[in-house]
Amino acid sequence: MEWSLLAGESLVNLSDDGVMQLIPGTTGGEVIVQAKAIDGSGITATRTFAVPQVSGVESVETNADGVKISAMLGGVMLTGITNPTDVLVTTANGTVVYRSILAADHHIALGNGLYIVRAGNRVCKVMVR
Repeated sequence: MEWSLLAGESLVNLSDDGVMQLIPGTTGGEVIVQAKAIDGSGITATRTFAVPQVSGVESVETNADGVKISAMLGGVMLTGITNPTDVLVTTANGTVVYRSILAADHHIALGNGLYIVRAGNRVCKVMVR
């Protein structure tokens, strides 16, 4: 496969194997990707993707205990946990999607969206993409 961007070069980077990565600080828009067969068949396909506008929500917060909450592609990473810490993750409308007591660093896989993360006595909003 040969991959190319037909639109949205200022929004994403596209690797040779077709993996898109959002460019930090983008303002949202549309990306059009084309895949072209290199077997001589002449087959091509295009796909349009919507890139959301940046919400302005901070993606990294550290509490007084040194616990760091980082939004990342596909989830949230909690680092700096040295003592048992109650962790709660809810959607923006209050639905609980994760609850646990963690004693070490941990990655929580989440879908795209806005989440409220509480680790110990620290609460912050994170945007997962």
